[in-house]
Amino acid sequence: MSDALSNHADKLGKELADQCRQTLVDRLWYMRSRDQSAYETFMPRCNHYGWRDLDRRIYECAAQIARELGQGN
Repeated sequence: MSDALSNHADKLGKELADQCRQTLVDRLWYMRSRDQSAYETFMPRCNHYGWRDLDRRIYECAAQIARELGQGN
């Protein structure tokens, strides 16, 4: 996603590029705002207070990018 935003933003269009950038920023801020020592313990099947939503947004952006760049099905 970062590569597409850096090298092909013109092909993505402003709306998709802005949506993907915001998703990356939100994910970065999520990680920066958490105590990193909390990730030393493996906790399966946890939402981790919004992490799944960020994952969903990342995968949706990646799929849209693939379609726009002609790499999707």
